[in-house]
Amino acid sequence: MKEKGMGRTRLGRFAAITVPAAVVSAGLGVAIVQGMVSATIASADDFSLSASTISADGLAVRPGFAGAGTSTSDSKSSVVAEVKNGNAPDLGLELTKSLPVLGDLDLNVCLSSGTGSFALGNVALNAADLNATGAGSSIANVAVGTTQSAAGMDATDGTGYDADGFALTGGAATLNGLNAAAYSATLPDGLSGLSGLGIHTAFGAKGSAQAC
Repeated sequence: MKEKGMGRTRLGRFAAITVPAAVVSAGLGVAIVQGMVSATIASADDFSLSASTISADGLAVRPGFAGAGTSTSDSKSSVVAEVKNGNAPDLGLELTKSLPVLGDLDLNVCLSSGTGSFALGNVALNAADLNATGAGSSIANVAVGTTQSAAGMDATDGTGYDADGFALTGGAATLNGLNAAAYSATLPDGLSGLSGLGIHTAFGAKGSAQAC
């Protein structure tokens, strides 16, 4: 015989667990936005990352892989891009995750500077694909076929670094209409100079949440 109330979650107990977690998460989000802590965004499935434009003092790109494994045999191939001293006027992130019983949850995160740009700092991006489709994009002093060690790329990020492997490097870069199907993005300097942060969620297929 079940006792009365068994198998149910009391509202008070649920709130006691979730409210402190929400407060901590909100505080961490503010710290990231203010550049107080670094941030890493990662997903086993790719998520959409977009910006109207990104400018940087330097850019390095190499092949790599993403996944739970430690070798290419059980991981997905990817493009690893490292940006030096990046800046952007806006940044959008969209992720769809399947939740038990509830179905697909679409999450949009929108960051903006209002006027000018906010500082991204040094960014490491691991993506299934990376495209800059806007007119006027440019990369100065491009070197194709540089070794990854000569390019100074991160040897500790676990994405298939090969000291003698292929890399593309460039100086000052402007990438317009940036879109990436990303597996992870690391911002070791956090973010600074933001004037707006919006988070929108909705149940349903990708694109169901309010657009950035």
